[in-house]
Amino acid sequence: MKGKAIRLSWLVLGFLLLGGILVSCKKAPAQEPPVEIKFMHGWGGNGTDHIAMRDIFEGFQQLHPQVKVVVDSAPDISVVIDKACDMLAVDRMPDIISTNGRGIYVANATAKGTALNLTPHILNDQELYNSVPQALLSQIKNNQPLYSIPDVLEVQALWYNRSILEEAGLLQPGESLPTDWDDFMVLCQRLVEWSQQTGRQIMPFALDQQRYLTIFMALLASRGGEPYLRQLSQGYLDGGMIQSLELLRDLSRFSWPDHFPLGINDGRQAFVDGRSVFFLNGVWDNMVFAGTDLEKDIGYSPYPGLNGVTVSYVSLSEGYVISSMASQTQQSVCLDFLKYILSEEVQTRIVEETLQVPLNPAVKVELIREAHPLLGMALEEAYKAQVQVPTVYSLWHESVIESFHANIASFLEGKISAKEMALLMDKARILL
Repeated sequence: MKGKAIRLSWLVLGFLLLGGILVSCKKAPAQEPPVEIKFMHGWGGNGTDHIAMRDIFEGFQQLHPQVKVVVDSAPDISVVIDKACDMLAVDRMPDIISTNGRGIYVANATAKGTALNLTPHILNDQELYNSVPQALLSQIKNNQPLYSIPDVLEVQALWYNRSILEEAGLLQPGESLPTDWDDFMVLCQRLVEWSQQTGRQIMPFALDQQRYLTIFMALLASRGGEPYLRQLSQGYLDGGMIQSLELLRDLSRFSWPDHFPLGINDGRQAFVDGRSVFFLNGVWDNMVFAGTDLEKDIGYSPYPGLNGVTVSYVSLSEGYVISSMASQTQQSVCLDFLKYILSEEVQTRIVEETLQVPLNPAVKVELIREAHPLLGMALEEAYKAQVQVPTVYSLWHESVIESFHANIASFLEGKISAKEMALLMDKARILL
């Protein structure tokens, strides 16, 4: 019996060894290759906000090791958009791109039928649905197609140096700027007179072409809000348009005479140096002013308008576009990226690290003001405007905007009339 038991034990051991050899000879199951998506963006610079956004983007990769994100970026979004439009021309596009408000790419991709319609994905995904504001949901409530979604809101109005205005006796402590255009022009005139009397060399504005367009559009918006601005896009030879251009030319006497060629950085520096009192730009400039000596001296206000109708820009600008040419798996990954970037956690990071205005309504203004007082103050003031409109790039075609930029200097210098200026913009529209 003992011998049989020993033989049986050796037999069992043999089978086990043979089984082990057979198992070891089997090929290990092949690992699934990572899902690869190409992502283009314009956050390739050295600024703190650019560095922060890249770190946020990389967070998605860390959470999804089964995904390989191939990044194509540049410090200048214009470079990225030009490259992406060139790709579209030969029927290629990235799986996902951050357009940073540049509507030309969205328009081109939509026209070619290669931009994914995001509406059904938002309406059928509760997580995504809860991450977007009511303004966006209103746009798609009847299944209207949506081909782009931003990660932040663009909020823009008027920075001003309260300290200088109070010193000049033009504002009392706690008093707001005039809301009526005519009253605001009187304030500007009195500021110029005070500057001349005191030898301070201060002007109300240091305006460049884009700032002229910004305040001009706000002036038009005070006539009839977004519907009027969209109506003008059908024809610019309008009485209100021509009258507003005349008012804009009158305003130009309150800007530094060397306003051409000025850029945004020159205008901002004039404001920081105290050479100008008003600076037209978004709430995002709080990151420039916060923590400086200027912070305690400045305020934010909606733009004054006709008959006291105040205006600010609150815009769901163009943002991320997903390629409809991507595979279903790639599209699914890109939609996961959208859910990641719009999540309350990441949106809070965007506020804290880049001082931009989050899209997700779960991040409240009160919380923003607590963490970043200057940004919170600017948001609260901008939201008080009686009329809130999208940015000009969401309303008018870029060829019309380019016509405005190309001819504004000649118009302000009196070389062409307001009617001729409007006619040139209308010709740009007709040539579309």
